[in-house]
Amino acid sequence: MSNNASRHIGLPKSQVIGVEYCRFERASSAVDLAGREKLDPFQWELQAFPGANKAWDERKWEAQMDRYSGFDELKRHEKEGVDYRIRARLGYSGIAILSIHGGDIEPGTSQIADAVAGHEHTFYALEGIKSSGNLALHIKSTLFDEPTILEILGRTEITLSIHGCKEKEPMVHIGGLDLELRRRILKELREAGFDAR
Repeated sequence: MSNNASRHIGLPKSQVIGVEYCRFERASSAVDLAGREKLDPFQWELQAFPGANKAWDERKWEAQMDRYSGFDELKRHEKEGVDYRIRARLGYSGIAILSIHGGDIEPGTSQIADAVAGHEHTFYALEGIKSSGNLALHIKSTLFDEPTILEILGRTEITLSIHGCKEKEPMVHIGGLDLELRRRILKELREAGFDAR
């Protein structure tokens, strides 16, 4: 996993864990960091996101990304409610589950983040909702400075950021500087049958 997912403006790097998912195709349990009954968010993957698993031309894909240097620039060129939307709800656990490239930017990430967050953890997603060209809404993680998320990060002890990845095989990459939390997440995912690295 790149270090980009573990660097967010306004939050110490040691408090961020990044999770990248690649082509989940089977139902399984999700990690529950607070010890409640585990969720089952991946059962909908094939039905809800058939386009998420299609092959793409990597050069064409990368050329569309990171067009904007931050949220203010994105907001000047894109229209909220037409091109993108922001969804957020506060939880009470001190843990935030994020999908900064949600909707059709990195398909499936906001649904995974929402399911993992439940009602206990804070949830945030910036979602691409255009009929096409949603990768243009991808802001590099290290430059992501949308005001709602900055406020959330200021109130959060632990942040789990969900990202997509380019691998063609189903797998999960875990990154971040909190080694104990990484170990716990890896253990839970592997026990649930995921190829987690």
